[in-house]
Amino acid sequence: MHLTVALPGLFWPDLGDIDYLYSQLKLEHFNHLIKQAKLRVLDYGYSDLVYAAINQNTTDINQSNIQLAHSTAKTLTDSSLSLAKQMAIKLAVMDEFTDFLIAEPTHLRVDRDRLLISEAELLQLDASEARDIIQLINQHFAGEIKLYYLTDTLWLIGLNLNRANNKFYSILDIIGENINEYLPDGENAIHYNKLLNEIQMLLFNLKINKLRQEKGLLAVNSLWLWDKEICPQICQAYTQIVANNLASTINHVKIHPLADKIESVFANNSLIIIDSLYYPCHYRDNHMWLNKLENLELTLAHVLRQWLDNKKITTLDIMVPLLNKTLQLRVLRQNKLWRSWKFLQSGNNLIALAKDWHAA
Repeated sequence: MHLTVALPGLFWPDLGDIDYLYSQLKLEHFNHLIKQAKLRVLDYGYSDLVYAAINQNTTDINQSNIQLAHSTAKTLTDSSLSLAKQMAIKLAVMDEFTDFLIAEPTHLRVDRDRLLISEAELLQLDASEARDIIQLINQHFAGEIKLYYLTDTLWLIGLNLNRANNKFYSILDIIGENINEYLPDGENAIHYNKLLNEIQMLLFNLKINKLRQEKGLLAVNSLWLWDKEICPQICQAYTQIVANNLASTINHVKIHPLADKIESVFANNSLIIIDSLYYPCHYRDNHMWLNKLENLELTLAHVLRQWLDNKKITTLDIMVPLLNKTLQLRVLRQNKLWRSWKFLQSGNNLIALAKDWHAA
């Protein structure tokens, strides 16, 4: 059986804290797996993996809509379209605007000298609220932009701006970071930022937000605009995708939720995405991160080691996805004596791996 497990957040982002944090835990099982692993660097990051998984299961562009896309005088094929444009084709709205982006409702907050953004799960936004906010924004900006509902926390925006050389980041890419460093800064950047400021002003006095705050919920005080090219090959080999978080985020039943007993979801050519380390890692919540890592050591890493030793798994890929790259640790059952650390200089354990990844 070939099994792939993705563990975003396994590497603590601040090099100076690594010795102190990892040494607080006994990581026998993780270190055992790392000792056997052959390493490879893949050229895609965490959000590429996530949205390839989502897109593989949700894209159902029909032939009539493909023809509609071609009628816009752009020779586009399904494989060359960005995520936003694929969604525009799915909704049959490609002719309504010159460009489309993904729009995520979010909550912005100031933390000392940083402006932080909130992920969808923190909003607890329901479909009624989402559609009401979309309607109000569309009424205010009629003829200039238009929002389209995809899921409660993932929308599409049509607009008549040329994105040119702007670089966009999904919220998933920039959790815990100062978002001022990730705002559009290319051609038409001033127009994107002006639009976001106007939307923020509109949302500030929104009745829905006042009601949400009375309930102790976060106000939806901004949108975050982004898009990305999707490489479907990233997830094509997987017969099943299991996640502890994504299924609720995207409201899609084909990405299966992670069971309490993790070995019950092991199946050949499965991808299991476990993001329990990701958010505490990027929010620098070291107490929660250590607790989650200890739990994964005692459950996931222990079970994976047993299954390899018992020959239930023949090939295990542990993926550590980051912003633009992913480290793949491949463990083959018969390769217990491997010490193939291509670019690594230190010892072969999780502390050394995290340190050397920073150095590389």
